[in-house]
Amino acid sequence: MRIYVTSAMVVLSVIMLAATVCGGESSPTPNIDATVEEKVQVELTTEASIVAQPKERLVKTIPTAIALPTPISTPLPTSTPVPPTSTPVPAAAPKKLSTSEIVELAKPSVVLIMCELPDGNFTTGTGVIYSSDGYVLTNHHVVAGAIELSVLITAVSGYQEVASATLLGSDSEIDLAVLKLEKGMYVPANFGSAREAKIGEIVVALGFPLADETDANLTVTNGIISSIRDDGTRRIIQHQASINPGNSGGPLFDDQGTVIGINTYVMRRSGGVNIEGFNMAITIDEAISRLEEFESGPDVPPAISALEFVNDTYGFSF
Repeated sequence: MRIYVTSAMVVLSVIMLAATVCGGESSPTPNIDATVEEKVQVELTTEASIVAQPKERLVKTIPTAIALPTPISTPLPTSTPVPPTSTPVPAAAPKKLSTSEIVELAKPSVVLIMCELPDGNFTTGTGVIYSSDGYVLTNHHVVAGAIELSVLITAVSGYQEVASATLLGSDSEIDLAVLKLEKGMYVPANFGSAREAKIGEIVVALGFPLADETDANLTVTNGIISSIRDDGTRRIIQHQASINPGNSGGPLFDDQGTVIGINTYVMRRSGGVNIEGFNMAITIDEAISRLEEFESGPDVPPAISALEFVNDTYGFSF
């Protein structure tokens, strides 16, 4: 601590000393120490006031900090999760079957139809089972005029048996008919559509042509589709799978083993000229559109012998 001695203190001390020396009447001796101490305290207080004043001014001059607004954090936009887009996988192309695979697949569904005529003669044709409870699709001309119908069926095991059949309904103009087999469970063929068929594709014909010559064995031929058109009465498929008498009413399969047509006739002459390769099948779509009508029966046209359908132009197989 620093002690400050002012000029007033010095003067006072000198006067008091002089009075003592001169021997004058003594005055009460002032308490110099107390005085000095008091002065010292005054000076210290003054000094402290002087020293403290700049601090107070400093404190007063420091501007009060302006409260800044609390920053509001703007939330970042949440991205909407997008499910991963799966790369489309192309649909697998339908499996193409070999001719032998189609035969094995179709054998239990293709039947030999035997018709007894009023004169005691017999004719044969082919049909295809299309329901497990024994509905059979064939041509009208195969069963026309028959007084009794029986069907030879080949089981999956290869075992053959004969079942009685009833004609439910038919259409002589379109040349289609539906039979119903007696009791039993059967293996139906798979009906497709000729709308998907293309010219040049392979087709397979199954049936029982020339039953006497083949001992009533199932026969298979194949070829390409030559044309798909309207013959003035119905939609037909012209193809190169050879058909002969007895093939009528039999199925025409595509290379996936589905039925796309019912073999019906062969065109043999045109303009007085013999022709070949005009094997005709009614499209299965024509048949499907009439199945319900045929099944309802018994709207059967008048009986006409299958023999009446055969002429020089159309060699119907019967």
